[in-house]
Amino acid sequence: MWEEGAGGGSGLTRFLQTTVAVLFRPTEFYRTLATRQPRFGSQRFAAIHWGVVSLLFATAAYVHFKWYLMMGNLPPGLGVVDHPLPAVLVLWGITGLLLLITTRVAARLTSWEAAYRGLRLPTPVVLRGLDYHAAHYLPVALVGAGTVIGYRILLDHQLVSGFSGPLYLYVLCGEVLVAAAYLFWTYWIGMKNMMYANA
Repeated sequence: MWEEGAGGGSGLTRFLQTTVAVLFRPTEFYRTLATRQPRFGSQRFAAIHWGVVSLLFATAAYVHFKWYLMMGNLPPGLGVVDHPLPAVLVLWGITGLLLLITTRVAARLTSWEAAYRGLRLPTPVVLRGLDYHAAHYLPVALVGAGTVIGYRILLDHQLVSGFSGPLYLYVLCGEVLVAAAYLFWTYWIGMKNMMYANA
């Protein structure tokens, strides 16, 4: 897998194999995760995923905001949206920072709760698990970006009318709810099985 070194194949192969394992076999992955290792490898794995996911979220946010302006919901004069590259880069940085902060807060709260219940899950161990949990943001980001960009393409090609906006927003809201449930479920699988790994 990812931290096996050169003996486990190329870096790209190990990255893809580990991503697949986290996404499709999370119970097995977390039960066999070496939790007391340094975070150098896991942090690199998370950074790659966060970079890709943040870019997808940033692009989706920019396209959605442009649609919102097009619908006449905000006053004119927001010239920054006329320059997609700097706008997306700024949103990319903001999204990455928010993911980092959210992960830190989640790790601290998880460690506190585990200690309260008499379980041993120190913050560095939780952070290592959350580094690999970063892979679970990928399907969320792909679905969200696909919905936003796909809807804009449909509008531009006049395959749907402007009156479909409320339906588009309902779909996005539904995706947010499903994504939150999915991320919590996969987080819970990770933390629960890491306790077995630490037993």
